Amino acid sequence: MRTAFLIFVLVHTLLHLFGFVKVFELSIIKKITQPVSKPLGLVWLLVYK
Repeated sequence: MRTAFLIFVLVHTLLHLFGFVKVFELSIIKKITQPVSKPLGLVWLLVYK
C-alpha cells in the first residue's frame, strides 16, 4: 500500500511540474493543450511543494 501511495504522489508531483514548465516555457509540453496563466503556473509550483 505504501508503494502505491508513493507512486501516486510521484506522478502527481510530475503533473504539477509539467504545468509549471509549460507556463514558463522551460520546455515544450504538447500534452497540456489548454492555456494556463503565469500566476496559475506559480500556484502549480507552490502546490507541488
